[in-house]
Amino acid sequence: MKRKTALTIVTSVGVAAAVGLLVGLVLADDSPLVATDDTVPMVVSYQGEVLVGGEPYSGTGHFKFAVVNAAGNHTYWSNDGTSSGGSVPDTAVSLEVRDGLFAVLLGNTNVPGMTQPLSADVFADRGRRLHVWFSEDGADFTDLGMSVIAAVPYAINAETLDGLDSTAFQQAYDHVVVVAKSGGDYTTIQGALDSITDSGPASRYLVWVAPGTYSETVTMVPYVSIQGAGAELTTISSTVSSPISPTERATVVLTDHVALRDLTVVITGTGKHKVAIVARHVETDTSEIADVVVTGGGGDQVYGIYSYHSSITIRDVHIGIVGDAVGYGIYNKWSSPYIVNVASAGERLDSHGECGGIYNYHGSPTIVDSTASGWCGTPYGYGIVSTYSSVLIQNSIASGSYHAISNIATTATIRDTVAEGGLTGIYNLSYSGTYTMTVDHCRARGDSYAITGSSNYVIYVGASQLDGNVDTDATYHCVGAYDGSYTALNGTCQ
Repeated sequence: MKRKTALTIVTSVGVAAAVGLLVGLVLADDSPLVATDDTVPMVVSYQGEVLVGGEPYSGTGHFKFAVVNAAGNHTYWSNDGTSSGGSVPDTAVSLEVRDGLFAVLLGNTNVPGMTQPLSADVFADRGRRLHVWFSEDGADFTDLGMSVIAAVPYAINAETLDGLDSTAFQQAYDHVVVVAKSGGDYTTIQGALDSITDSGPASRYLVWVAPGTYSETVTMVPYVSIQGAGAELTTISSTVSSPISPTERATVVLTDHVALRDLTVVITGTGKHKVAIVARHVETDTSEIADVVVTGGGGDQVYGIYSYHSSITIRDVHIGIVGDAVGYGIYNKWSSPYIVNVASAGERLDSHGECGGIYNYHGSPTIVDSTASGWCGTPYGYGIVSTYSSVLIQNSIASGSYHAISNIATTATIRDTVAEGGLTGIYNLSYSGTYTMTVDHCRARGDSYAITGSSNYVIYVGASQLDGNVDTDATYHCVGAYDGSYTALNGTCQ
């Protein structure tokens, strides 16, 4: 008796390194806005779950795929190019199925049986369906029916972006390498990176990583970017630690001219220094971390992103770190990163340690549209700490169990920001030199002080609420400032 076979669609991630994938496009900087002739392969990541007899199937599965119309009687593409009028393709694609789950990159001609690449006209109109057939033995195929194609593949055929014609963009990548648990070019990310020997300004690579957890450490290669299928789907995890310096080892090591996108990076286990992502000596403004989730814990000193002599872009990133003695979401040392739309939280377990969202040491970071928090008791729980730096904080929220924003021998400009601390909203300290701190359209609140400043500080406050005491050591210039009861303060913030 034939066992009943069913297909449950888990997700259709969409275009992986396709021509229409927006993160794979860059504006031409110095040349006319024309499209380049070379394009990357078009592939669509497709995942599903196979149930045989009501139970998840495990083993080698044989699949046939066709993109058809809603009626199922017209074929636009099939894995081997033989389907016509919605018919079953002749050749099957063999994939590993684990606990019922499988993943495939449609159009990846490196996969046996997948001889036909995808093209833009496959998704020229709406209403496309993916028809799938399955067999356990490669001979007797069961029709698993059709599923709706997700919206993302239609980006292949997108004509405009923010009012610009598609010809106004050039491709960022010349080559694509696929990493997957099965069906890819490589099964490990580092294996894919090690295979690339010719990357450069005219030979950029994208390593696309299919869903799954990859337990390995990754050292990136210049001009080779890594992109996952989404932070909720692709994870890189390690337990690596360094006995001497946080810059030694990490789950992912960034380098010049790369991007790390759309995945989760995890650091766990025990050890002295634990770092999820480290950027060391990366050329200024050449690399970015985007749409990434970073988590970590278990070690003595744990850092989400540790930037050392590297001014990178960190955007659309969510960080949660817990250390035994020290826990910081982002730690910048001699670095001036651009941090935008980031949520960074650090915690520590030891009552004598410290924690924070963002720490800046000898740099000029820009922090925009972000939240930074460190709630681990007092002392030493910070939202944002800056030491010997010049920092711009704008449209952000900083909170800490000790100081929300702490400036040590630092010049700071803070605009449209909320700073809420268990002790102090904005803390300023220096024993020598002269420093300025500007606060515009902000709210600073602390149980003891809204703002404090040593005598070396000149503090300018405009149109801001200071909810808490203001000490008198610094020189204050206040215009339009008011306290927590909305009572106007004078020119010295009293």
